Parts: sequence; structure tokens; C-alpha cells
Amino acid sequence: MKISYSRKSGFTVIELLVLITMIALLVSIAVPAHSRQLVRTRTKVCVANLNRLEGAKIAWAKQSAKIVGEACVMSDIVGAGKYLREQPVCPSGGAYTLGAVGVKPTCSIPGHVIKD
Repeated sequence: MKISYSRKSGFTVIELLVLITMIALLVSIAVPAHSRQLVRTRTKVCVANLNRLEGAKIAWAKQSAKIVGEACVMSDIVGAGKYLREQPVCPSGGAYTLGAVGVKPTCSIPGHVIKD
């Protein structure tokens, strides 16, 4: 009597477990790195928006002959035919405050500040 063994092609359970473990390891490394990069990108976009608001406020103050300390509101610089067409939005959900002439605009999210 002859016993024949047939080996079917495919993966063994051990090979599948090793593959799943390697994928899980790669995901555990990639997800936190992606989250940190997302926070950095949102911060950079917010600071760019603050710089745009500052530039528009300076242009408005010069053209309107405003002096340091005078109030500036969004409606002075944002709108059709003004310095910015639409109001910038913080990607992290913060709120922008323009402040007076000579004071840099701020965001309500900590860490979103214009660097000097």
C-alpha cells in the first residue's frame, strides 16, 4: 500500500500570525506619527491665517489713517472689496481675535501664535 501526501499551496497558521503581527507593528508606529504630523500641519495653517489677518489689519490701518491702539474688527478687513474676501478659519476649531492696531491677532487654541 502506497501512502501519498499532497501538499496544498497556501499559508500556514504560523505564517499568517507572523504576517498579522508585522502589520500590527507597522500600524502602531505609523498612526501616532501621522497624528503628530496632522497637529503640526494644523498649527502651521493657523499661523499662516494669523499672518494674513495681521497683514490685512496693517494695510487697513495705513489706508484708514488709524493709529496704534485703535480697535479693528473683522468687518473692517473681511468682505467683498476689502482686504480679505472671506474670513480665515482655524483648522483646529479655534476662534480668531484681531485686537487693536499694533497688537498681533490671536487664536483661542494654545500654541497657535505668530512668531516674532
